[in-house]
Amino acid sequence: MDIDTKRVYKSASTKVASGRNTLSQCTYANCLNQEKVGGERFPVCASCKHSRYCTRAHQVADWARHKKECNEYQERDGRIGIKASSNELTETQIISNLLEDFIQLHDSTFMKIFNYAYHSRMVGSGIDLTRIHARVNLRYHPDCHRNPARAFHFRNLEVTELRMHDITPEALKYRDDFKANRQNDPTFINCIRCVYSVDNPAIQQHEWCPIYMETMPERIEYDWYRMLLRCLENGIVLRKIKARRGKKLVWASGIMIQSGSKWVWHERTVPQICSAGVKVPPVAMWARHKKGGVIYLPGENVPWVAPADYSWDD
Repeated sequence: MDIDTKRVYKSASTKVASGRNTLSQCTYANCLNQEKVGGERFPVCASCKHSRYCTRAHQVADWARHKKECNEYQERDGRIGIKASSNELTETQIISNLLEDFIQLHDSTFMKIFNYAYHSRMVGSGIDLTRIHARVNLRYHPDCHRNPARAFHFRNLEVTELRMHDITPEALKYRDDFKANRQNDPTFINCIRCVYSVDNPAIQQHEWCPIYMETMPERIEYDWYRMLLRCLENGIVLRKIKARRGKKLVWASGIMIQSGSKWVWHERTVPQICSAGVKVPPVAMWARHKKGGVIYLPGENVPWVAPADYSWDD
């Protein structure tokens, strides 16, 4: 699913421990079928509330492998205070689920922040991006009313040495597949490991962010960085919407507004946002200029390598 077009976010519940607002694959290795945008969600394992299967038959076929994983999920969740498997919604799960949504909603903003950090601090230094990680330290806003776009305060960004033994083989495979997927993009430099951490050390999320050659050097200014942080602090989110004319998707700025148990994105133009006292950059500068891309084709676990003539420009 193109997360940039997703506008409706469900609140945390005990129906699933994680990934409530992210489309999933069937966990069965011989299937890996992908959920469809707007379609029915795959049923989740009733014991661990993590793994999804497109059919009951695939869940049965995968049980011999999943049994150990299922127990590990439950033990880990219980250890950190997530009790979805016991049908109890805890504060830890709420914060963990909000963190997932916060990262997804601000994906374009964080990509700009990480690329800014690289081009303003590390370029030309000979730093090997595979040996470092960017740690985003966040503080939970308990008075955010569970608005996923405003749930956290950005404290700081640290760039430190990466301890390879802390990364799972699955994460390393994804990094290598990510690089293989973009190997024919001449502007792609590498990808950097990003760790999002909140006050509770048990609540973390990990992502790989692509780093590209800088095409607009004038962006590397302190005020540009401060503008991006204001977008995070004020819950200003970019989404893709249909252009006023034609079928093309274009970036637009907006905010999340509560509707029942869900949060829905509503457009607010940059002039409207600025008139409310929040200075934000023009959408064309702030929006991600590269496609998210498809690393795996449906049902595959090997990377799709984009051909040399493929355009990554968004």
